[in-house]
Amino acid sequence: MAKTIYTSAQMLTALRLVSKKAGKPLSVTKYDQNRDKSTQPSSARIIQTLGSWSEAVRAAGLRPNQPSREYFVNFDEEDVLLWVRRYLAKSKNPSYQDFSEWLQQYKKAPAAQTCRNILGSWSQILDLARRS
Repeated sequence: MAKTIYTSAQMLTALRLVSKKAGKPLSVTKYDQNRDKSTQPSSARIIQTLGSWSEAVRAAGLRPNQPSREYFVNFDEEDVLLWVRRYLAKSKNPSYQDFSEWLQQYKKAPAAQTCRNILGSWSQILDLARRS
């Protein structure tokens, strides 16, 4: 089966048409559930071509979804360690999954993956937090 190649203009048109059917703001899930699979590109193809879902939606003249959390990019090691220590003070059986869920309660907390990006693996994070 040959792969259909869509132009950027066709992708933007698809976004506008599906948005009329699915409602606004247009999420990836809404788009994929409401698109005509035989004539409209997948959300993955749109993202590959246009850079990101938000960029594609804006280029189509639509308003993108608002993020469910506010993200801050200025966390350093000490910021992350403060969050980890706070979590450890409240947890009897710390786990990465539990830590991740715990962080989600706080709007200004880093994501668990951000903590790993800054400090390393979960075991390294625990070692650093307990040493200092």
